[in-house]
Amino acid sequence: MRRVTAAAFAGTFVVAACATGAGARAAGDAAPADTRQAAAGAEALVGAWRLVSILDSLPDGRTASWMGEHPQGLLVYDARGHMAAQIMNPSRPRFAAHGAAASDSAVRAAYDTYYAYYGRYTVFPDSQVVVHHVEGSLEPAEVGLNHRRPYRLEGDRLRIRSTPERGGVRYHRWLTWERAR
Repeated sequence: MRRVTAAAFAGTFVVAACATGAGARAAGDAAPADTRQAAAGAEALVGAWRLVSILDSLPDGRTASWMGEHPQGLLVYDARGHMAAQIMNPSRPRFAAHGAAASDSAVRAAYDTYYAYYGRYTVFPDSQVVVHHVEGSLEPAEVGLNHRRPYRLEGDRLRIRSTPERGGVRYHRWLTWERAR
């Protein structure tokens, strides 16, 4: 299995919001075919992705939609190996005013209807796996974890699978993203 970090092709793509520049291969220095093929697999993920849907496949055959029927989110991969993910339920309750004190239950509801983390990522294009190396998260217990995410890229659609666990039961969650334009 080949392992490719996004930094292996820094300078090829730049996401304006995240990249700060990178060294490029000198003109005429061709990369070995294996490296070019692996980098091409990782390059395909670089950019911003808007969340289309979330589908949880539960062990008993039922399906559910974490974060509501029409979740919103943004997933960003930059060419230097950084990533960030944010997901929210658009029906989340609002606080009375920006900066206003909120009750414990309102704070809990806000926490339960938003999810975010950031860090670095590594792509394994041969096995279609991306690993998110979590450096910061709304969920403190995730900091330092490596989320292994199988993915399928179909044109401008990216499907990522996670396997969360609730109450001792592990299930599959498919997040479908569309390239942001």
